[in-house]
Amino acid sequence: MLTPTTKQCVHVGAFALSLAATLAVGLAGCERPGGAATRDQAKTKKKAAPVVQVARPIEAKVQDHEEFTGRTEAKQTVEVRAHVTGYLDKIQFNDGDEVAEGDVLFEIDPRQYQAELNRAGATLSQAESKEKRTELVYRRTASLFAKNARSREELDMAEDDYAEARASVGVASAIRDLAELNRNFTRVTAPITGRISRRMVDIGNLVKADDTILTTIVNISELYVYFDVDDRTVLAIRRLIREGKFTSISEGDVPVEVALVDQREFDTPGRVDFFESKLDANTGTLRVRAVIDNPTIRSRGLRSLSPGLFVRVRLPMGAPYSALTIPESALNSDQGKKYIFVFRPKAVESGVVPDAKATDASYRPGTIQVLREREERGEGASGTLVLGPLRDGRRVIKAGLGPDDEVVVEGVQSLRDGVEVRAMVPKEAPVAEGAVGQGGRP
Repeated sequence: MLTPTTKQCVHVGAFALSLAATLAVGLAGCERPGGAATRDQAKTKKKAAPVVQVARPIEAKVQDHEEFTGRTEAKQTVEVRAHVTGYLDKIQFNDGDEVAEGDVLFEIDPRQYQAELNRAGATLSQAESKEKRTELVYRRTASLFAKNARSREELDMAEDDYAEARASVGVASAIRDLAELNRNFTRVTAPITGRISRRMVDIGNLVKADDTILTTIVNISELYVYFDVDDRTVLAIRRLIREGKFTSISEGDVPVEVALVDQREFDTPGRVDFFESKLDANTGTLRVRAVIDNPTIRSRGLRSLSPGLFVRVRLPMGAPYSALTIPESALNSDQGKKYIFVFRPKAVESGVVPDAKATDASYRPGTIQVLREREERGEGASGTLVLGPLRDGRRVIKAGLGPDDEVVVEGVQSLRDGVEVRAMVPKEAPVAEGAVGQGGRP
């Protein structure tokens, strides 16, 4: 027998069961239009593989080299000084002119030195007259001595007087030559051919012999270029010399190429003509000197280069060789190490229909392989990619990549090793054969 309280609980339980059934039916009705099917499709639907652009390496003629910073210096520099003291009387050039060796540049007041020359000439004439008189006396005494008309003492005295007179002529002649030289030194001439600087002394000022700098002349038809080569490159060059791949200075010319700091191309050729006998212990570098021509670009003698300019010097390392090159944009960097993404095509199995987009002639399915840079030097180096110099926007690949490999050049975002992609091959103009690489260090 049910009590009122029990009846109440039964009614509440029945109501709860009826409500749960109603909600279940409603939810089931909501799923029928496609709710469960939509979730299943979302789970089974595959995400489209990313599209990348790839390019194959191109073979080109390249040249390894090292690049340094240098400074130009004049091949000859002379500070023009006067050899005599006096007041400056004339200036015979314009500031900045090109002068030739022997051209008269300055004139010092010559009157004092001309007077000294005249006095020295007169003294020489006196000495020569005395020489003639003593010579006659000596000859007459010697003749009389032969006839026993003069004594030995008189003959010796006459001979001594004659010898003294001849010595006096020599002294007077030297004094006259020195006076003439000083008079000529009042005309200051150019010791070398080159470009003259501004005058340092104006007309009317006192010029001190061998002290006062009048101007400066530099010979800039050729210039020296000094640059420092690090010890690693010095060792590499000597290794190439031992292998017969590099010409030393003693065997022939060592070419270099020079470019100004605002130039991209190395269009000034030169040659190495000197290097220091030892490395600088403080910097670990070897000072090297090259010679370059400095052509005239104007009729007045204006030159292309000037002493004191900073330049870039490129030193070829060995002979040109054929190598594969890839676009520099294909290189990526991770903590200073470079790497590339290589596309590996996926073979389509028989009877399997690929994705519709992948069947387009412009797309091919495949996976990504990461090739990381390694050092070419040293034993036990890990990695597979060896990079060379940069050549006209393309990087030389020395090892690790074949001519049929395809490198990702665009679409590298979110790529990783083993990811599936679709490759689109871009049209790329071939690089002319025989071009020599113009890059720097990798």
